[in-house]
Amino acid sequence: MKVKPEIEIEQDEILPTNDRLQIFGENTSIHGIRNITTGNRWTRRLLWTVVLCVSFVTLSYQVYSSVNTFLEFETNTKFQQKYRGPQEFPNVVICNSNMLRSPSVMTDFGGLLSY
Repeated sequence: MKVKPEIEIEQDEILPTNDRLQIFGENTSIHGIRNITTGNRWTRRLLWTVVLCVSFVTLSYQVYSSVNTFLEFETNTKFQQKYRGPQEFPNVVICNSNMLRSPSVMTDFGGLLSY
């Protein structure tokens, strides 16, 4: 079994792209990428690369198909407004719920309240 040496990182060191991808692949939670970067055999790494690519292509096709189906759904709306002449509205009665009646208040308080 081949063991890869650990890559030591200094605080402000600029790493080459290959090392950055290797560190990302070892620390990611995406299992396919981790198996590609840390796989021991080239056949296993190739298999995981193919599986990951096929999965990505399938995902892309499904998203495209769903969005295309959504956008093709036609919505037809018809609106007509017809004037049928004046309409008869019901009578509305507003009840006074005030317990004080105006004449009795006026006699009790006289000049304090005026209309």
